[in-house]
Amino acid sequence: EHNATDASSDCGYAINRLRLGDTEGSLAHLHKAAKNRAFMVAFVNADPVFDPVRNDPRYRDIVKNIGLEPSKF
Repeated sequence: EHNATDASSDCGYAINRLRLGDTEGSLAHLHKAAKNRAFMVAFVNADPVFDPVRNDPRYRDIVKNIGLEPSKF
């Protein structure tokens, strides 16, 4: 069973993976966090750490799927 702590951890892992330059790992964890409704996912458009992937179609799909409008860069 996946709980809220796990979902929040997925969001943290997404941030850490991106900081390490691992776009694939970051987006995989971000997708998992969104799927499990992690609270912090609601702030991905405001977090500058995600700037490098904002134009990636996978990032944009994740943002759309959680009901946000993708940031325009």
